[in-house]
Amino acid sequence: MASPVAPRWERWTSSAPVLRFLLVTGGLWAAALALFALGRPDLAVVATGLGAAAPIPILYLTVHAQAQVWALRLDAATEVTASALDRVPGAHDIDRVRIPRGSPLRRCARVLRVSDPACLIGWLESPPAAAGMSIRPVVLVSARADSAGLDAFRTAVADALAG
Repeated sequence: MASPVAPRWERWTSSAPVLRFLLVTGGLWAAALALFALGRPDLAVVATGLGAAAPIPILYLTVHAQAQVWALRLDAATEVTASALDRVPGAHDIDRVRIPRGSPLRRCARVLRVSDPACLIGWLESPPAAAGMSIRPVVLVSARADSAGLDAFRTAVADALAG
């Protein structure tokens, strides 16, 4: 049975910046404890201050430096075909090896580079349904946060897949 809710775009966020934040914070606080135990309370205060203040800008900069990844989860009955995404103007194939490690687009069946707006688009192949479970296909769009026209492009992609 198809869901009555229309597919909508969701922003995917990597967990790597948050893990990096926790690692830097924990490392600086552990250094503060070690410095205090070694009899250097002056340096322990500096490490404590850095542990409280430094990771926040690091987290902010790493999250905003990454490209935004938007996901469109489709109905299980919808078939993502190459022809639907080939209708996107200005799109051409790129090799998945050129995509940075850790990007969800690296797992896509096919990745297209679009010139206007500057972005990458791909779709995840669903594995065969196991035990009667249907897997919903996902279309991914990766672009810089300042890409002009990205909202209109995402709407056009959703319309191309619906029709």
